[in-house]
Amino acid sequence: MRNERGVVDYFLYFASNNRLGLSKMKEAMWKVDPGGNFTFSDATNPAQTVLFKHEPNRDHLRQLISNRFTNRHASVREIERFVIEETPFLVSHYKRVLARMEEAGDLQPVNPSVHRRQGTYPDLDLELEFH
Repeated sequence: MRNERGVVDYFLYFASNNRLGLSKMKEAMWKVDPGGNFTFSDATNPAQTVLFKHEPNRDHLRQLISNRFTNRHASVREIERFVIEETPFLVSHYKRVLARMEEAGDLQPVNPSVHRRQGTYPDLDLELEFH
């Protein structure tokens, strides 16, 4: 938390062995700072409208996923677990990244159902091959 002069007033630490608790805490952090920098300042004037909304840096998430899974197979479930436990990103962020990677040819589904639409990942057991 930063004060009106931009000086850090305090830090927030969170620790848990519970994946759902971790996911909920990350959701709360992203609500406060949708850009993913995880800093908050109460110096913002609430009477002014915000011109630009922050978006998560999906390029960074793509790089993290690529670094972890390139040249191997992984299920959507494994990728989701990685995103929750080892990145600052939310579950809601990774599927769009996977869709872009599939479109670019950086990954390919190994065992898709016949009803699957390209760029969608509803089946957590779907195996993906990363290139």
